[in-house]
Amino acid sequence: EQAGEAEEVDEARGRHADYYLALAERASVELKGAAQVAWLERLEREHDNLRSALGWLLERGEAGRAARLGWDLWLAWALRGHASEGRLWMERALASGGDLAAEERARALCVISALLFAGGEAIWTSEFAEKAAEQARKAGDAEVLAFSTILRGLAAIYLGDPGSAEEILSGALRLCRERDNPWGAAHALIGLAQVDLIRDRFGRAMELLDE
Repeated sequence: EQAGEAEEVDEARGRHADYYLALAERASVELKGAAQVAWLERLEREHDNLRSALGWLLERGEAGRAARLGWDLWLAWALRGHASEGRLWMERALASGGDLAAEERARALCVISALLFAGGEAIWTSEFAEKAAEQARKAGDAEVLAFSTILRGLAAIYLGDPGSAEEILSGALRLCRERDNPWGAAHALIGLAQVDLIRDRFGRAMELLDE
């Protein structure tokens, strides 16, 4: 209210958004490590602030920064029951009419795919993952390309196509190893182990799960 009277609202909101963009970027790393639970709790406490930052960025036509925020928050959204809301934020970013770079578009599409998978929507997971992969190739974004490929492979398992899943996930595993991405590699290995379990290759599944 005081900022409004002093005509400093935009400056205050901008600094607020900058703070939460930086917090989410740090969280994206911590959520994949031993401090995951603590960071999930912290982000849950900050949920309204993060929502406010996303809304302001989209109001300002900064869909690219909103997509970046969603990319950093998707795992927390998936694990804490905010998947539907997260998808809506990314859909708004894509539909904003702003000039999203290929990397930003790839991230928003990949987040939607991941959140659809969290909700059990395998067909739509695959469709959005393919779109994300296409944009990631244009942008040369190996991280998004690897993750969207993993999502395509996992979706293929749930759609009853283990043959395609094995081929796709093997490719994803190569991408993750080339980029030294152990978190992604672990998920590709889990998917490949699921394929082996479906095909009664229990020894190989154990080896993959051990790895």
